[in-house]
Amino acid sequence: QKRKGHGVFLLNSSPQEVVITPHFLSYRLSGGILDFYFVLGPHPHVVAQQYHRVIGKPFLIPYWSLGFHQSIHQFGSRDVDSLKQVVDDFKSAQIPLDTIWIGDDYMEDHKIFTVDENRYPGDLLRQFTTELHDGGYHLLPLIETGVKIEKGYPVYETGKQQKLFIRSSRLSSDEPAVGKGKAGFLHYPDFTNPNTSSYWTHWLTRFYSLVAFDGICLSSNEIISFCPGWCIMATDPTVLERGTLEKECPCDHIEFDGSERPPRFVPGDQPLDDMTLSLNSRLYLGFERDFHSLYGHMESITTKTAIESLRHERRTLVVSRSTFAGTGASAGHILAVAESTSYVHTHNHSYRHKHTNTNKKEHLQTDPFSVMAESVSGVLAFNVFGVPLVGADICGSFHHSSNPELCARWMQLGAFYPFSRNHNEWERNHQEKANPEDLYPLGDLVVNASRESLMMRRVCGLSSILCFPRRFSDILHRISVFARARSSNLTSTRGQSSPSHRLFPKR
Repeated sequence: QKRKGHGVFLLNSSPQEVVITPHFLSYRLSGGILDFYFVLGPHPHVVAQQYHRVIGKPFLIPYWSLGFHQSIHQFGSRDVDSLKQVVDDFKSAQIPLDTIWIGDDYMEDHKIFTVDENRYPGDLLRQFTTELHDGGYHLLPLIETGVKIEKGYPVYETGKQQKLFIRSSRLSSDEPAVGKGKAGFLHYPDFTNPNTSSYWTHWLTRFYSLVAFDGICLSSNEIISFCPGWCIMATDPTVLERGTLEKECPCDHIEFDGSERPPRFVPGDQPLDDMTLSLNSRLYLGFERDFHSLYGHMESITTKTAIESLRHERRTLVVSRSTFAGTGASAGHILAVAESTSYVHTHNHSYRHKHTNTNKKEHLQTDPFSVMAESVSGVLAFNVFGVPLVGADICGSFHHSSNPELCARWMQLGAFYPFSRNHNEWERNHQEKANPEDLYPLGDLVVNASRESLMMRRVCGLSSILCFPRRFSDILHRISVFARARSSNLTSTRGQSSPSHRLFPKR
């Protein structure tokens, strides 16, 4: 009730476990140094300000990023005409729209910095982006992190020739580490290498000549691999392409506990190398286990710097799935994958004990409305973390298609996220279909809820699409708040930085 507070910040990227009780704060680390910052406050909002001065102020966002974003992520069913149709659907339904996102379906075989010329011919795509920009809209493509291992693919050939990929955990080998993703077998750029910046900038510039984008979404940059890290795969692309090894993850070598310097302490007793590279993979500045949490952070910085240089210092938007302390200075964030309906999910964890592999199954029950509610605390928390441009996948995005009631309620809530985007997984029914007569009839409930909620968010002049004056302009207010957040280290969304129970204590 005295509205007092202080903070403790441990700057350490190693796997760790934190225990907070009313009586003590406990850290258990698997490595790194004890670099503590004690933030004295004395009030909660002052604690947030002081913390942001330590990690870096949030970047100054482009005005258009506060508009509504529609992600189009239907692999194999999209082309330039369908993109135009989505924009027309929003116009006809009088739903505000400011930015179109295109998923990895625009790529050729999921290869980054490429465009599928069959469905997105260069001339038509350039014409569409020109019309899009002339209409006041913006375009933001998704980019995966891994580079497909394919002979003749210039992004792969250049990176391997210049030795810019994360290297294998085998100390006797200088070959790149191999992971697996949608594109197939992958190498991963090493953003701790000072030469990677010019490599990344070069290919972003080449990609910009194909697609005149306004920002980038960095996906799967945790690093994600469909194969576990203890499965060390062959690095010979010829062997991988031939598919002579029938296993889904063709392990050429197995890392066992105790043989290759695992961490002495494993937080939560969970396998740290599940769906990622080996913890012993080597980067320019160290091992993967020390830089795993920093990878997306470093990629965000490199990407933002590169895009601003090729766009002549105009403000840009980088959105990252993976973050670290200070990422808000270069990127926004999308909260963890949101579930779109109730389901029972079985997930397999691969555990290793000495030389034995065992499986444990978890059964998870998910309530989509509880996930929607939890997104509010996520938005508020990331404002305290110094990442003010944040939001969840509106209407839910994975496992099942959304339904009208859930999507309508989520649109009403999502209109007030700092970062407002509707997104769904590529196998699911179209959520961006604004017209009730279209293939996925979400109906008038969703259309009306979207229109009314987003009209409260937008401001006249943000784009050319049917802008009506309102009693108040949430976007105009937000851009002022974001500017204040950068200049004064204040949070853009009031909540956990100045919690309601602190501002209005119970009597």
